[in-house]
Amino acid sequence: MIAIRGGTVYTMAGPPIPNGTVLIAEGKIVSVGGAELPVPSGTEIIDAAGCWVTPGFIDAHSHLALWGEPELPMTADENELTDPITPHIRARDGINPHDIGIAKVRAAGFTAVYTGPGSGNLIGGLGACIKLRGTTADEMIIPGTEQMKMALGENPKRVYGTKNKFPMTRMGNAALLRQMLSRARDYADRRLLQELCASEPYGLFRLGSEESAQRLQLNKLYNQYRELISTARLELFYCGSAPL
Repeated sequence: MIAIRGGTVYTMAGPPIPNGTVLIAEGKIVSVGGAELPVPSGTEIIDAAGCWVTPGFIDAHSHLALWGEPELPMTADENELTDPITPHIRARDGINPHDIGIAKVRAAGFTAVYTGPGSGNLIGGLGACIKLRGTTADEMIIPGTEQMKMALGENPKRVYGTKNKFPMTRMGNAALLRQMLSRARDYADRRLLQELCASEPYGLFRLGSEESAQRLQLNKLYNQYRELISTARLELFYCGSAPL
């Protein structure tokens, strides 16, 4: 067991604790309190007098373990600069758990970071939050933290402008992003209709029913669909050959 004693402890769940004590067992914090907190005999003591003791910092935007250190072609995996639209790219496939930058960041007080593709592409792919420990990407990634990286402006302009390839202006950036999001929306709409048609008897789906409204909500459709249900502007979908 380890005890950090004498520092000002910031728990982020209440006021600072002057002359505080933090007990750690098997790599995890087990107790936090003031100077009166009992410390078992045989505990290793770390004197933090004059210091601040805080939870680990979280960096909300980095390319750690993807943009390797030192920056060399064999360590640079942050940008797939072969196409401006790469939503299928995943940071987890390029994370290097042995990047020497990880130890430096951890020594500076960070215990977790978001790391993801760079901003060279308009849609760069999925990043994730990682803990700065572990020997594989799967060990490091915090499940459920994956987020899509998108970028507008100078970096996509620079990357594809030098290749004389679309998009090379901010107008092109915005146009291509609109196009891709519109295609994604149409794809999601078609998929939803296919699922509804496959599940409804006789191929008939009534939007006005409570069950149908719940299905649309559960499928996280867009705001216009929710508005459609609430105003009942559309009453029937006809899917298949069954007679109305």
